[in-house]
Amino acid sequence: MVKGLERTKSVLAAALVALVAATPVLAQDDIKMDGGETGPQPVSAGAGAEWFPSTGRLGPFSASAGVNIVTSYFFRGYEQEDSGGIFQPWMQLDLQIYSNDNGPLNGLAVYAGWWNSVHTEGNTAGGNSNWYETDIYCGANLTFLDHWTLGAMFIDYEYPGLGSTAIREPDFSLSFDDSFVWEKLPLPNFAINPYALYAIEIQNSPGEISNSYFETGIKPGFDIPISDNFAIGVSFPLFVGLSIDNYYGDDVFGYFNFGANFSVPLAFIPKELGDWTFDAGVTGLYLNDQVGLSDTGSSWE
Repeated sequence: MVKGLERTKSVLAAALVALVAATPVLAQDDIKMDGGETGPQPVSAGAGAEWFPSTGRLGPFSASAGVNIVTSYFFRGYEQEDSGGIFQPWMQLDLQIYSNDNGPLNGLAVYAGWWNSVHTEGNTAGGNSNWYETDIYCGANLTFLDHWTLGAMFIDYEYPGLGSTAIREPDFSLSFDDSFVWEKLPLPNFAINPYALYAIEIQNSPGEISNSYFETGIKPGFDIPISDNFAIGVSFPLFVGLSIDNYYGDDVFGYFNFGANFSVPLAFIPKELGDWTFDAGVTGLYLNDQVGLSDTGSSWE
């Protein structure tokens, strides 16, 4: 579900598995959260909200949560863990503040979330706790000119298992919804979904800029109809991670990500319990071994 912009947080995985529940907490109308790829990613709230100045109500307030089970955890090409069980629970709150289909500014959504990585075995960095990482993030997505989304997010990366200094990072993203171009194709909801992301790491002392990262790619996807009210979502993310300022040392190229993801709605769960999906996928990374990302130039699991 690329409504904002995904964090490239997980993963090199032969079986990326997630169970996700999305439940409306407060709404002017019943708002259904999208099915789609899940994981540690900021997303804006469901469409259809309106601004209610006379009542002071902002619109639909939604919650989502899930857990990913992965075989390996890589972050932007850097290996974090590749053995034992790796569990990544997360939760997120979303608020659609504004929606307008007829103007140049089409929507504004804000969100906040919590993401974790828990490992059953010692992590590669030599930590002494199974709770390797916990991240708190918040952000906003502004949709304009019908198809463009500008995103801004701030993330606080904490490492309880290492006792190391936190890393804080503002991210800025731009994505384009090109689904309208392909409406006549026989593949329902097909889109290429190009995007770009710029991130600035701030470490240790407040305001001390360590390095910056740039990512750009596409995420082609479509639905496979099974029945009139049931479809499997399929996507094939392709993107490259680059160094703008010392993120991969003196090299510009960091890694190339490619893979396939599948999302199946769990329609047998009562709607009163929210909208549930089961997701699975496989991801491959081609790594720049010259900057210490891996012992080899490519990796699969």
